[in-house]
This record gives sequence, structure tokens and C-alpha cells, in this order.
Amino acid sequence: MWTNFGGGGSDTGSLANPGYEILSNGLIIEWGLSALNSGGMETINFPYTFPNALLSFNGSVTNTGASNGGGVTPYIYFQSASTSSINVRAQQYGGAGWGNRTVQMLYWIATGY
Repeated sequence: MWTNFGGGGSDTGSLANPGYEILSNGLIIEWGLSALNSGGMETINFPYTFPNALLSFNGSVTNTGASNGGGVTPYIYFQSASTSSINVRAQQYGGAGWGNRTVQMLYWIATGY
């Protein structure tokens, strides 16, 4: 059962990639799938600038296999967040130590208002 807590307004948005949804109560949810470069910082520009604040950003990376022949664990971290973009860096750690070559794509979701 769905309940509208926003006072009867309609939601708007875009189902594209990246996409967003503006809820009738003012909460904005944005998402995307972004290709990451092979080792540097990547800037993700939000499809809709949050008018007031970015509240949260979460991501999950793909790992297409280890270039060092062993198991690899991908890591991501975020820097320099604003209401219009965020900087993301992805790395992997495996048998040969830290590297940048196997992390490929970032699935992400951001919320704000």
C-alpha cells in the first residue's frame, strides 16, 4: 500500500541513465551507471542539481577480473562532493598489492533536496 506524504503533488523525473526522481515532498533521488577511468579521479555530474543539499551518495563497483592472476577486492572512495557533482576514485587490492586496472563501472545512487 502506497501513501502520499507530500501533500498531493505529482512526482517528476527522468528514467534515463543517469536519471532522477523529484518526489512531491521535495526529496530528490538520482542514480546512474558510470564508467571509471583506469586509475584517476572520476567526476560524476548529477543529472539534476540538488537545490539545497546532497544528503548521501552510495556506490558499488564491478570488478572484471584480476590482472595479477589472483582474487581482487575493489574499493571506492568519494571526495569533493557538491550539489551538482562528486569526485570518485576506484582502486583494487589483490595478490600484487594496490592497483587501478580491474575496476570498470560504478553503479551509484544519491539523495538530497
